[in-house]
Amino acid sequence: MIDTERLHLRPYRRDDLRDLHALTASDEARRFLAAGATTLEDSHARLMRTIGGWALDGFSTFAACDQATAELVGNVGLFRALRSFEDGEWESVEAGWIVAPERWGEGLATEAMTAALAWFDRTHGRAEPRTCCMIVPGNGASERIAARLGYRAFREARHKGEPVRLYERVLGG
Repeated sequence: MIDTERLHLRPYRRDDLRDLHALTASDEARRFLAAGATTLEDSHARLMRTIGGWALDGFSTFAACDQATAELVGNVGLFRALRSFEDGEWESVEAGWIVAPERWGEGLATEAMTAALAWFDRTHGRAEPRTCCMIVPGNGASERIAARLGYRAFREARHKGEPVRLYERVLGG
């Protein structure tokens, strides 16, 4: 669906389940995921939400595959999320990026999200000009990526008992 310099971004398929699970299975990968997936069942739920988002909203996260090897190296994009915080529920179009730990530091998240945001802005930005992201404190790499993508911190919250920082980006803002 979208090609970048090094990646092919495409909607997920049912047969991506085990690769998606492997992407988030290590303790290193889950360290900064808010309530990160720990079981194959959790990954299945993530996959079904992703596929459902494409069907219901016309957008969701992409499987980010290395163009040279076709290996799944990331989960990136925008999705509609209902989050429960200690002070109530909140629904937003949320940006998110997960990159395989062995590929951290290569700039893949920024490359993929720049392309995903450009696509989203063109196809959905008029109806959804504000997007948000949620980052676990201490995840400096994601904070730097968010800043490069135009996200600015606007709120501290607790999600499932854990502290998070919320960021927003407004198209044309």
